[in-house]
Amino acid sequence: GDSATPIAMRSLSETVLPNRSLVFPGSFNPVHVGHLTLANASIRTLEKHEPYIHPRRHNDKPIFFELSLTNVDKPSIDPKIVVSRVNKFMKLASSIDNQGDDSSSSSFPQQWGIVLTRAPLFEEKLKILRSKVLNRLEGPEDSPRINFVIGTDTMVRILNPKYYRNKARESMIESLLELKASGVGFIVGGR
Repeated sequence: GDSATPIAMRSLSETVLPNRSLVFPGSFNPVHVGHLTLANASIRTLEKHEPYIHPRRHNDKPIFFELSLTNVDKPSIDPKIVVSRVNKFMKLASSIDNQGDDSSSSSFPQQWGIVLTRAPLFEEKLKILRSKVLNRLEGPEDSPRINFVIGTDTMVRILNPKYYRNKARESMIESLLELKASGVGFIVGGR
């Protein structure tokens, strides 16, 4: 008998992201405290520049951990491994979120979510995720914005022309300028 602590989490068939959400892409193999520390630091950093006020529930900036089932440098992830990674992620996040809390039950932080995609490249991630952004919280004139949280290791890959069309530096610059024009921001930190 494994006496696992129940984790409060809802599964959504349709992904909905508030505008200006943080998205932390990764393989999370394995998820570790550094990932969660970077996530919390990113929330605090962005909150200083873009305060988030949700009209109904909580005032913590939402963050979504995006686990891509495909990766440019690695083989696709087996569905059983995905389930295992999500479970480990939720357990670790629950234990860290409730440190010092007197409540007896652990829960995944309510402003956090996990999104599964098949988008190894940032252009693909943006195309998928941008279509899921709710605009109405920010006003009709404000186009959807997504802030990606990345580690320095990912930043090095983003700045490597080998991942772009014709492995050309010009293609890399063009792609990064397109991301910026599409409302993408990057928060980079060491894990």
